[in-house]
Amino acid sequence: MVVSSLEIANQQVSLTLSPTLGGSVTSFRFRDGEDIMRPYSSGSGDPRDTACFVMVPLANRVDRGRFEWLRNEYQLSPNMSPNPHYIHGEGWHSDQWQVVSKEQERIAIALEYRPTSPDCWPFAFRAEVSYQLQGAGLLGKLRLVNNAPHPVPAGMGFHPYFPRHSSSTVLAQVGRVMLVNYEDMMPSDIVTEDPLIDRLQKGTLLESFMDNTFSLWEGDCIIEQPGQRITMRASQLFSHLHCYSPKEDYFCVEPVSQAPNVINYQHSFSDERIISLAPQQSIEGSFSLQCQRGN
Repeated sequence: MVVSSLEIANQQVSLTLSPTLGGSVTSFRFRDGEDIMRPYSSGSGDPRDTACFVMVPLANRVDRGRFEWLRNEYQLSPNMSPNPHYIHGEGWHSDQWQVVSKEQERIAIALEYRPTSPDCWPFAFRAEVSYQLQGAGLLGKLRLVNNAPHPVPAGMGFHPYFPRHSSSTVLAQVGRVMLVNYEDMMPSDIVTEDPLIDRLQKGTLLESFMDNTFSLWEGDCIIEQPGQRITMRASQLFSHLHCYSPKEDYFCVEPVSQAPNVINYQHSFSDERIISLAPQQSIEGSFSLQCQRGN
């Protein structure tokens, strides 16, 4: 697969992005080559191997692709083999992102989406994402506009990957965690006391496997790497922090607007609800990374 690549840079950091590979960031690093995000180097053509992609028009999983909206039932095809669920929306695997503007330290791209088959996301939307370098940091902004003629469910987020080292830590203040059945990755409960919360608030989150969403997040997160300290801050829309710690050489810390399968919540998980967007209504969210070197 031929992957397009565009670069922005300043004196401290650089970022490369591929519009044809899900609009993904393929690298974010210091100018001397030291990576901040995990770089795309596999040549696989899989956005899951990149440095960061956006999740739009929703984040996380829809249980086996089934949901009901405005008294209509929908069945979406799984889009992350071998996972049986529909996950992360349409933007991350689209090759239709278009460059809106490019400057020395900023790039903006957009996606005009229209459904093309009965088993894909059924509602038209426009997504806009921009990345702006700020000293030794990065500001990402994401906007979603409902282009359907009726209200639609909506959500979004960023999915950055970071290199994993034996001393990597993640620290954040949260109030709840969504417990899941790790066999099918579907939510089982929301709790305010759990070892996962303790691990995140003590900086020991990465000590074993986890794939969970935290809520009542204060919007700040500290990632400590060998010789690096990364401060993540997210806007109010991203009230959830999803953390993924597989047995691999990377981990993910994702600012998102929602918990898994929230589109199907009815009476359980009382205050977890999908956003409903009226025609031409939009939502916007942002996150930033500020990167410091040295111990």
